[in-house]
Amino acid sequence: MKKLYISICLMLISAFGFSQWTMQNPLPTSNSLNSVYFPETNTGYIAGGNGTILKTVDSGANWVVQTSNTTDFLFSIFFTDADTGYAVSEMGTLVKTTDGGANWAAQTIGSESLCSVFFTDANTGYIAGTTGTILKTTDGSMNWSSQTSNTSEALFSIHFVDANNGSCVGTAGTILRTTDGGANWIAQTSNTTEDLTSVYFVNTNIGYAVGTAGKILKTTDGGTNWTPQTNATDYNLFSVYFTDANTGYAVGDFGLILKTADGGSNWNPQSSDGADYLFSVYFTDSNIGYAAGIDGTILKTTNGGSAFIEEKSKSSIKIYPNPASDKITITDNSGISRDANIRIFDMQGKQVKNAQFNAQNTAELNVGTLPKSIYIIEIQADNRVENRKLVVE
Repeated sequence: MKKLYISICLMLISAFGFSQWTMQNPLPTSNSLNSVYFPETNTGYIAGGNGTILKTVDSGANWVVQTSNTTDFLFSIFFTDADTGYAVSEMGTLVKTTDGGANWAAQTIGSESLCSVFFTDANTGYIAGTTGTILKTTDGSMNWSSQTSNTSEALFSIHFVDANNGSCVGTAGTILRTTDGGANWIAQTSNTTEDLTSVYFVNTNIGYAVGTAGKILKTTDGGTNWTPQTNATDYNLFSVYFTDANTGYAVGDFGLILKTADGGSNWNPQSSDGADYLFSVYFTDSNIGYAAGIDGTILKTTNGGSAFIEEKSKSSIKIYPNPASDKITITDNSGISRDANIRIFDMQGKQVKNAQFNAQNTAELNVGTLPKSIYIIEIQADNRVENRKLVVE
């Protein structure tokens, strides 16, 4: 059945005939890029695997690697102004800059994986993570206090529309809502058991959540009711973003980009011209947008999605299939070194699999015994470390 859905989706992409994406200069990283944020029109940041933080000051024409002072897998990045920004990781680490990325200071604020960070003003911010973790600061991250979420599900995304109204989404269809700045989090009825990976509200009433198996949900009453939206894919979706009440984008597996221009009634696939898994999408205005994903992939549109420019690093390492249900194959055209070490971590940062390989360019790992979830696979070889997301389903 899944192959049938994939075939239908590919046919739809071809039939719609969207403009192809073209290659630009390679980036200085091949790590997974997980989160995009632009505090200003021209200045933006991307966070990813192995502590990667990239910065552009020319609207994406050039990206420069920042020294993040961590090698943790960074899931989310957020800036409150041009100078002050935060990124969070799978090891309970938060890194902060107060000088536009020139320097990043790391602090450990928990033992759980921290998946999403969002600030409502310069001092007030929230972090969502695994085992129902919700943290809040009111002093610009000097101190963080735990909020009562009443759930043990992993929370992958948090979003606020103002100082009081916010939402979290996570595994097994979990949706939480606060209307009092996090003092109370109330469970919403999502009518799905799919993992929800991203949430975005355009105002206090209208919001969207996306997740695995192509799930897209919409609410028009602040989360009291959520309605599934129709789309032509069962690919996993990892990020959703709206530029206005009608126009939104979702990105996910196999370079899939979906766009709606009618408030979610219809979602149309756009061609990514060979781009692989996309984990984050962000727009600076109605026309200019960015998407980022595996292997250092960065995509840009300047006309609201009608045409795109792609920047993609040339990593020699490939992992397939991904998502996987049985075995994965890891290939390295440059040859896996004698001291290569491959480790898989769950979302709590616990190592669940470890393997070593000697002087070969192909390695096989059995992941069929792992519970269905999102994992981080770390590959250490020849004085380099690469981190990727791995979906087991």
